[in-house]
Amino acid sequence: MASTMEKSINWSLAAVAFISVVMYAFLPLGIFGNNLDFQHFLLPKVIVAFIVAIVSGKLYMGYAKLRKISPEVIYFGLVTTLGITGLLTYVILDLALKLFGLE
Repeated sequence: MASTMEKSINWSLAAVAFISVVMYAFLPLGIFGNNLDFQHFLLPKVIVAFIVAIVSGKLYMGYAKLRKISPEVIYFGLVTTLGITGLLTYVILDLALKLFGLE
């Protein structure tokens, strides 16, 4: 039977992986389609992207600290997770608003 720490590692890793895979799937629609809109709902999209990036970063830090990864790798992964997750969240929100006809 898996310990609590192993379950936590698996859950954190699965959550970060799921968020990343879903966002990467929608990335080409927003960036390569020249569809990004920086005029409507800018502040709410940025706030939601920031919140999702922070949650993803906390999940990554929990996973990395339990695995006892070196600090250089932890901080590189954290910066990458925050940046990519924030950008991809913004793209997905922008596409969702367009699909629902709110922009």
